[in-house]
Amino acid sequence: MNWHGRLIFCLVFGFTVLIGKNGFTQEKFSQEVLLKESKGIIKPRKQPSDWLYKSLAVNYVALNTLDLITTFYSLDRGAKEANPIARAFIRNRPLAILIKGGVTGGVLFALAQVKKENKKAAQITLGVLNIMYGLVLRNNIGVILQLNK
Repeated sequence: MNWHGRLIFCLVFGFTVLIGKNGFTQEKFSQEVLLKESKGIIKPRKQPSDWLYKSLAVNYVALNTLDLITTFYSLDRGAKEANPIARAFIRNRPLAILIKGGVTGGVLFALAQVKKENKKAAQITLGVLNIMYGLVLRNNIGVILQLNK
């Protein structure tokens, strides 16, 4: 498996574990067990859909993955890393993938905690992060296009 495949696997696996630990899957199971044990005494309440937050989280993972892929691609063609923090470790690809995946997962974990108290704040923060990484990706693509001239 090449580094693209490893990167995508690490980010998807980390995101899947994160979703499982935040109770998205556990909550539904717990409600079903409770309903079976209550024998109809408690009526199930309809849970509000969380499609916006989940969509933003998936998009955030995808944008971070594409950011790293396009950064590696442009570095291979002679570009220089503009981020002074990332510059220190970006040439070591396994380390860069580990750090990028860890930071991405950490941000999603922190936002899941915020979401428990303030769903709107978590959604807005994730939306702003998606816009930011969309702009980073736009810049990376611009650099790649200039390198290919």
